[in-house]
Amino acid sequence: MYRRDLGVSQAAATAIAGGVAGAAGWLANLPLDCVKSGVQGQCLGGGGWNGSVGKVGFVEAFREVMGRGGFGAFFAGATPSLVRSFIVSGSRFTAFTGAMGAFQALREQNTSLAELERDTGANGE
Repeated sequence: MYRRDLGVSQAAATAIAGGVAGAAGWLANLPLDCVKSGVQGQCLGGGGWNGSVGKVGFVEAFREVMGRGGFGAFFAGATPSLVRSFIVSGSRFTAFTGAMGAFQALREQNTSLAELERDTGANGE
């Protein structure tokens, strides 16, 4: 119903909905991903970021990001991540719904064929 009102095809509506869902998921996850990257990116040979600290954990990585640029630093690189997630998620949603539609059509075709064979066999033809 809403697709007709907006003049958007079903595939386009699915792609847009999938893209928005993917981008929203990434936006919510970006702060944790930023901290995780800080933990994973440390050089463990000399210990931590500055060589005097042991392994850097979540709290130390959180403090480092916060010290670099405040709350906004948790969203560094957000634009390319959100654009990529919009495109990837939109295409995945569209591919999934397209495949489900193809499988449903195949199932209906096989059901019709089985009914035809059953009816033809029952008539003795």
